[in-house]
Amino acid sequence: MLRAEAVKKEIKVGQAASQAFRLWAQESGLKPLKNLNRLRSVVEAIENARLKLRMMRDWSSVDVIRSWRERPNAQ
Repeated sequence: MLRAEAVKKEIKVGQAASQAFRLWAQESGLKPLKNLNRLRSVVEAIENARLKLRMMRDWSSVDVIRSWRERPNAQ
C-alpha cells in the first residue's frame, strides 16, 4: 500500500514512509523528547573527553581498533 502510493506520487518509498510517520506523530500528539540541560551536560562531557584525548600524543584510535580486531575472539 505504501509502495503503491509512493509510485503514484513519484517519490521514494523511504520518503513516503517518513511522511507517513510524521503525519502519524502529529495526529498522535507526539512531541520531540528534549531535555536541554541533559543534552548540554552530555555535550560538555564529550568535549572534555575529546580534549583529554588530544593531550595523549602517543595514543592512536586506529591502533586501538586494530588491536580489537586482532583479538582471538573478535568476529
